Amino acid sequence: MKKSKIPNIVNTAFLSAIVVVSWVFFNVYRTVTKKTVSPVSEKVLSTIDPNLDTQTLSKLKERYYLNEDSIPTIEYKTETSSPSPTASSIPTATSSASPNASPSAIPNP
Repeated sequence: MKKSKIPNIVNTAFLSAIVVVSWVFFNVYRTVTKKTVSPVSEKVLSTIDPNLDTQTLSKLKERYYLNEDSIPTIEYKTETSSPSPTASSIPTATSSASPNASPSAIPNP
């Protein structure tokens, strides 16, 4: 018996319906959880004076100014130390029993 294959248009319609429902749900959620805009004070909303304040500009000219020559350069010394050898025990050969050679090439039973 053959399995009936679901047409592509049904798959597309089903996935599109899931997308639309999710989209609507998340938009409703965003609308419900959205924070309200806090009120702004009148001082912030007031207009800026279009006239230039010359007294403040003259005070700026009197400030102490540092040019590039008057700022000392700071040199950073990074000490990179080369790895030093550490003391470790080096295995040495010890005298142990050495195999004895038999006079003939045939080993003794």
